[in-house]
Formats: sequence, C-alpha cells, structure tokens
Amino acid sequence: MFEPLNYKKNLKKKTFFIKESLGQIWQNKIDYLFLFFQFVIMSGCIEQLNKDAILLVNFFICLLLNVKFRRFNFPIYLLILLTAFFLAAIPTLLYGILNFNTFIGFFIRISVATLIIFYYRENFFIYFENLVFILALISLPLYFVQLINVQFFDNFKNFSELVLSEPRLTNGMGQLTGHRYLVVFLVNSWAENRNSGIGWEPAVFGAILSWAILMNLFIYKKSINIKLIILFIAAVTTFSIGTFVTLFVIFLFFILNKKKKILYIILGITFSLIISSISFYKETLTRLDNYVAETNEEAYLQGEGGNRIDALIIGAKEIIAKPWGYGIRSEKPDFMSFPNGFVSMIFRFGIPGLIVMFILLFKLFNVLNYYFSTNFKGRIVFILAIIITLNGNPLSYQEIMFSLLLSGYIFQKLLVRKNITQIDYIIKNIRINAKDIPLGEP
Repeated sequence: MFEPLNYKKNLKKKTFFIKESLGQIWQNKIDYLFLFFQFVIMSGCIEQLNKDAILLVNFFICLLLNVKFRRFNFPIYLLILLTAFFLAAIPTLLYGILNFNTFIGFFIRISVATLIIFYYRENFFIYFENLVFILALISLPLYFVQLINVQFFDNFKNFSELVLSEPRLTNGMGQLTGHRYLVVFLVNSWAENRNSGIGWEPAVFGAILSWAILMNLFIYKKSINIKLIILFIAAVTTFSIGTFVTLFVIFLFFILNKKKKILYIILGITFSLIISSISFYKETLTRLDNYVAETNEEAYLQGEGGNRIDALIIGAKEIIAKPWGYGIRSEKPDFMSFPNGFVSMIFRFGIPGLIVMFILLFKLFNVLNYYFSTNFKGRIVFILAIIITLNGNPLSYQEIMFSLLLSGYIFQKLLVRKNITQIDYIIKNIRINAKDIPLGEP
C-alpha cells in the first residue's frame, strides 16, 4: 500500500520530501510513468499524441492494466457510462445533429478517466499530489533560467519543431519565435515571464498545482510542509489571475480548518502586501483590469472568443434558453469557443449536468475526508476552489480532469461494496461457527 510521507518524523530534514518522493516514484515507476503519460496527453502539446488512434490505444492500455491486476469493477463502470450517455444524448438529439465519432470519442475519454481511478484506487490522490510536486520542483529552476536567459531553450528548437503542433511553432510575442518544449516543461513564447510547467499555458499548470495543493492539505492534515510550500511557489510563478483567485479561496479553506485563525489571517495579509509591492506583480494587476473589462457579447456571437467573465455572462443566458444543454456534437455554436471549461460543460450538459457536477464534488470532499481521516469544514469553499480552476481554463474534456470529478463517486461506491463484502464475510463466519455449537448449549 502506498503511504503518504511521514512529515512529522522528518520535518527537520530539508531534503526528506525530495528524496522520499523520488524514492516512491522509483519504487512504483511503472504506475508513475503511466500517470505522467496521462498528464502529457492532457497537455496536448505533442502533436503525435493528439490523434484518435492514441485515444484508443490509451483506452486499451488502461483496460488491460485493470484486467491484469483485477481492479476493474464493471457495475460501477457501466453505471457511470449510462449516466453520462443519458446526460449527453438527450440535448444532442434535441438540438443538434448527432456525430457518431465525436459522441464515441467523448465516451472513450470518460471510460479512460474511470479506468484510471479503478487502477489507482484510493492511492490516486497520493500519486497525483506526489507527481505534481516533482513536476513543480523541476519547473522552478527551469523557470529561473527562462527569466534570465530564455534563448537557452533554443537548444531544444529541433525537438520542439518535431513534436509541437503548428500554432505553437509560430506564435510568439517575445524573444522566441515559437514555443520550446522539454516534455516536463514548456516555454510559452507569448508568456516568457511566466511558468507554464507541464501545461499548455501557465493557467493550466496553475490549475493542476491548485488541485495538488488541495490534496496536500488532506494528505498531511493541513500541516504546512515543504511539498506544500514548493507547490505554492510554483503556482505563484504562473502569474495566472485564475490561479491567484484559487489560491486565495484555498487559503480561506485552510484558515477555516485552523484553530489560530487570526494568526493565519495576519500572515495572509502580510504576504499579500509583500506580493503587491513587487513591480512584476503590477503587470498582473494590469492584466486583471483587462480580465474584468467590459464584456463583448458580439465577439462571441461572431466566433471571436473573449474572456472568462464574458463566458459566465453568456453562459447564464444560454442555460436559461436551453436548460438541457447543447449535448456532444461536432458542430457547436460559435460562442462556445472560449477558455472556460466550466461554462463549456454547462453548455454541453445543461442544468442536469451542473447538478451532477456539484454532487460529484460533494462526494469528492467527503471521500477525501474519509480516506485521510480528516474532519475538514468548508465543503462549499472547497467546491468553489475546484470550480474556479475550471472557470479559468478550457478544461472540459481531458481524462485527468474527468478522473478528478468522478473519483469521489467511484470511491464511495467501492467503499460501499467493500463494506458489504466484509459484512457478508462476518455473517458467513457466524453461521459456520453456529453449526459447531451443540444443541442445548448456550
């Protein structure tokens, strides 16, 4: 059984977390390599992996791993697929033309996400948090090099041109003519002063780091540890408005579950003042003004995109007009081309999908509390933090994202079946022992 690091026993050893994290990755290298492969697919940076054939290959790899290690649970798996099919099929048939390939592709992604959870079981959260910690640790020195000498990454130009998609090879507003890719780290040519990590943009990396920070709080029972600090520093270097807002909400979640709330509030205010005094942060504040600028609905209706605030406003109007959603179809409305995964999912699944999403996040919070023996408060704040990460990024169909959303439901079902099995075993033994008791004896 994969156990979280014992931070209490080794808190004074500064290198403990790094050594132990790397040791656990080496000990379980196949499992970690498989999870890292899922992150690479999620990033969408490698052109050769953005193919339908790879989607199928990934599905069969997940299926074979589950069958080999007997971790597959068909009833739960089938129930998830039927629920997803019901949510997606009705609006697709009502409002759009059903495209078989697009529809099946969506269910393959749901299948992969479910199989990932079956394979890792309750260790999914620990594997996820530990892997993201290592990726954050790798990103920080590379980000420092990016700041002082971005041309260094031109050494990876040939590899980048080999694997990156065409838009990422030509887009650039800084010193580089295109993105530079190291598999574990991406240099965005339009964000040369921000940390993109393994994501296709800084905000996506910020979302992944935010998920890992939440998991860290549960795993280490809200204790401040080296891993949490490194994850936080990496998240700050993304200079993503959505990530900053998420970190603030996570901080609220943190102090809700601390006894000395006033102390942490003072520390939070002090830190905010320090950050706001850094000149580099002024650029982010300027971007914040643009982020909440006047909405432009015409741009959406003409397919020109817009910001996340635009998406929320238009999403609220569209969900009233079409409460069942637009479904899964290849020809989607022009205004659906925006960087907001939360609203995109609402457009697809409508109000029923929104209700299901909140139920899944409620279950996720409960399962995390159960598995790591915590008694955290602030369920709504926790859910809000997850929603903000989706609202600030076009995360609406990635397998890892679906795994995160479905994990609470799947684990709860597995726990129920496990408890039922244990009860049946106890009853069976009672019956067997009862046969050996002679009649007439008490």
